[in-house]
Amino acid sequence: ADNRFDMLGAYSSSDGSGDESEEDVKYEKSLDVKDDGQNSESDGEQEQASGDEEEVDLNKEYLAIKTLDELFDLETCNGAKVSMELIQGIENVIGEDAKPTFVQQECWGSLLSDTTSMRNVVAVSRTGSGKTLAFLVPLVAETAVAKRSGDGVFPQALVLSPTRELCNQIFTVAETLMRSCAEVDRVACVVGGVNFEEQRVFVENSKPTLIVATPGRLLSLCGEIPASTLLRQQDQGLVQPGVQSIYLGKLERLVLDEADRMLEMGFSVDLGKLLSLMNKTFKYIVTSATWDATVSTTLQKMLPQSQDPIMITIQNAGLAANRNISQRVEMMKQKGAPRYRRLLAILQEEFPKSHTIVFTMHKAEAKEIAQKLDADGVSAVALQGDMSQTARTNAIGAFSSNKVRVLVATDVAARGIDVPDVELVVNYSVGIDIKTYVHRTGRTGRAGAHGTAITFFLRDADKKHAGDLVKILSEARQPVPVDLRILAGKAEKGRQPVDADLQALQIANREKQLAEHHRKQQKQQRGGRHKKRR
Repeated sequence: ADNRFDMLGAYSSSDGSGDESEEDVKYEKSLDVKDDGQNSESDGEQEQASGDEEEVDLNKEYLAIKTLDELFDLETCNGAKVSMELIQGIENVIGEDAKPTFVQQECWGSLLSDTTSMRNVVAVSRTGSGKTLAFLVPLVAETAVAKRSGDGVFPQALVLSPTRELCNQIFTVAETLMRSCAEVDRVACVVGGVNFEEQRVFVENSKPTLIVATPGRLLSLCGEIPASTLLRQQDQGLVQPGVQSIYLGKLERLVLDEADRMLEMGFSVDLGKLLSLMNKTFKYIVTSATWDATVSTTLQKMLPQSQDPIMITIQNAGLAANRNISQRVEMMKQKGAPRYRRLLAILQEEFPKSHTIVFTMHKAEAKEIAQKLDADGVSAVALQGDMSQTARTNAIGAFSSNKVRVLVATDVAARGIDVPDVELVVNYSVGIDIKTYVHRTGRTGRAGAHGTAITFFLRDADKKHAGDLVKILSEARQPVPVDLRILAGKAEKGRQPVDADLQALQIANREKQLAEHHRKQQKQQRGGRHKKRR
């Protein structure tokens, strides 16, 4: 099957016979980089390239994480689009002596050279690997010098992200980069939860060339009605037309950030509406923490396919936990007071100074735990969906600036915040699914730092996740409690069919129906011929 999201990127390796890096890097149909620093047979073998495609091993010198000076040598084509001011902006974000991450190095090399400019790129890497800066640097390099539109707001580049918090994080980084280029007013953040009219007036006056947005609010400013708003208006018997302030007809670059999460959260309808407002010549950058058949197929249908994308995969495209994170699972018999007492003991005795996020399943639970911790002498603040945008921003600000030590959050924050010095994550339960678990734990151990994740596994409520959790822990070389292995074994014996099983069953049934239909048709045709002979 032709999958345009799995094609060979335009790369070449340097000659020389340097030793192979301990990072296992191969160009086959996609770029696969394992950044866990370890290789073992348990990681699985790379799928062999088909046909006569040559498998290329990059040498250790190429793999070494380069400094900014090495990456953006202004005498080479790789630095052609990167000004000294923008390099200063990057240093302001990551630190003067810091080195770019693997995904940043590969994205910049793909998007900033003369030979591969304006390419489609799909970048798949784990949470906390630096994808935000990976796509923002090329965007700022392009939009900081773009000509502003005369009448109306015609952005050159657009970043779509699933949550307000994540948009605000992206906007903050973009603003820092733009400020270094003396073009800070060229970027705008368009999200819900703030006054619509004030936002509309701001974008109309500033005419930004780069917009960071959630799909719903952007649709409203494009004169369309988001799916959630339309349903609400239909329930009330009133459908109001939108007010158009932003026009996407001249868009040159689209970024879908956290694409897997965006589709999981049900934004496909709004995304489809937005894409219908764009010309079909724009280039895209897709970032994702995971890359499965569902995400690939859905986006392949939505996005223009005039050019095969460069596929950059750091570590692997499946669901995997960060090996920089020490994971621990504690088995719990019940949800009540013992669980809270254990949480308090961890925060007061085992990790008395750690910057911590506690994840809960329910909004009321987050609020209650934050209040209890505060009363017990552990400074804490809640972050949950019923809070206003101002309250959310204040909560994240207090946590980021270390005014409070603990953030108690529902999954609204699982992909919406980026605080680099989170040392501990506590999952009050596993979460709604194993993906949620992986994304929660990814709040620590970011940008190469080490972190700890402790999960309270509720024997009854979480037992359906036992098998998946054992797999995640084993692949990350983390200890697996004996009781969890036993639960996983029981669950496997009596498990319900998973999606892949159901899909295979549906295909088999469909094939059976088609065969039966074909048999009946043949029988009818034979019967018709017999009648004619008579």
